[in-house]
Amino acid sequence: MSDAHLISGDARRIPLADESVHCIVTSPPYWGLRKYAGEQELLWGPEKCPTFDVITGWEHEFTEQQRAGISGGQNQNDKAENGDGATNRPLESTTHGTCVRCGAWRGAFGLEPTVELYVRHSLEVLRELRRVLRKDGVLFWNLGDSYCGSPKGSMNGWDKSGLTQPKDGRDRAIKTALAAVADVRKSFGPLKAKDLVLMPARIALAAQADGWWVRSMIVWAKPNPMPESVTDRPADSYEYILMLTKSARYFWDADAVRENSVEPERMRCDQIGGNNGVHEGWTDSTREVLASRNMRNVWMFATQPYAGAHFATFPEELPRRCILAATSARGACAQCGAPWERIVNATGSTIGRSWHDHQNDSLLGQRIADPLGKGGRMQDASHGRNGCEPYELETVGWSPTCRCRCQHGRTVPCVVLDPFAGSGTTGRVSIELNRRAVLLDLAYGRATAEDRAKGREYDRLATRRLSEVQRILPL
Repeated sequence: MSDAHLISGDARRIPLADESVHCIVTSPPYWGLRKYAGEQELLWGPEKCPTFDVITGWEHEFTEQQRAGISGGQNQNDKAENGDGATNRPLESTTHGTCVRCGAWRGAFGLEPTVELYVRHSLEVLRELRRVLRKDGVLFWNLGDSYCGSPKGSMNGWDKSGLTQPKDGRDRAIKTALAAVADVRKSFGPLKAKDLVLMPARIALAAQADGWWVRSMIVWAKPNPMPESVTDRPADSYEYILMLTKSARYFWDADAVRENSVEPERMRCDQIGGNNGVHEGWTDSTREVLASRNMRNVWMFATQPYAGAHFATFPEELPRRCILAATSARGACAQCGAPWERIVNATGSTIGRSWHDHQNDSLLGQRIADPLGKGGRMQDASHGRNGCEPYELETVGWSPTCRCRCQHGRTVPCVVLDPFAGSGTTGRVSIELNRRAVLLDLAYGRATAEDRAKGREYDRLATRRLSEVQRILPL
């Protein structure tokens, strides 16, 4: 039976066994966008300062710093400001803490003072996700971009006037901490005001260098983007979904997400205007007309409104496509967890009749050679524009991808993880598709008094959404 488990925890320390998850679908906090509900501050660095101080001992000594806002960019549902303080306006200056002795940072993921620090923290999370993801699993990382706002001072977003000077006047320690932060920027160089940050590309390159396979950068094109008042560039109307795997071979059910063909009556190898230079009969074995095609990497669907007090929910269609493609609808082996693969039978068109003596090509609706050398032509159009029937794929069964025998073919639903679950969209879709969902979020069970007063308790929002799911009958 498909179900969902809600866990309050840090995405860097997921309480799951190694290689126990089939698919990960998530949308982490975008860089510089906003602070989410709940206690979100984390320590990024060693728990104890490696530099001993006679006053504070091994404890970190944080100094508050201000970062200039980030402008532009799109969140998932493009909501404007509402009563709970959610906004897609430029981020106001926020305070962060950096240890003046070792450079450890304290703050919420997504509100890092530099691009490179956000990339580094993203890699920490991705490494933990790689641990729990199966070798045949797939990770989908939805991430939007933003533009660099006008920095204050000369520190590329750092306001040096916002530093809280220690009372003992240790200016050298402060300069050392600032230098450590500045060194992190050297790999990409400084961002200028109005620069597009290119954060999805930075994350993709960093993940690739860290051992991930970057299999695709899917474009989520929004037909209903948020209008922008900008007058010197096009308005943003898309986000990226990084498709990452931990091996070159992995599970992928292409037939579960096939799209309808734009021109189903066209046949493969048909060239508008003729096929000069093509040898007679060389396409006989590939003439079939496809009624469907492989899923493309540009996904167009609208943002989906959500009435709850969470302002960054992605539409259900996004995780639905990811889950359908990267997990088995039949389930996984109850012993080893290997997904079962679909067995497909091709029907229609000239299946099984492609190799023949060409004496009856016109009756079969196939091309014959053009004696004038201007390309083949159809002699019979009774089966469509080019005379061929649609070539269709039909699921006729399922087959295990493992050699386990002691379970007698018993399967269990595949596991889907969202480490930044929020209001539980991924879990809701997972249950609808008869998968098991693990929803983890740092805000679960950590709502502040203000969050409770404004209905921003994410765990309750997720529980309510999951209880509304109508399950599909299992196969």
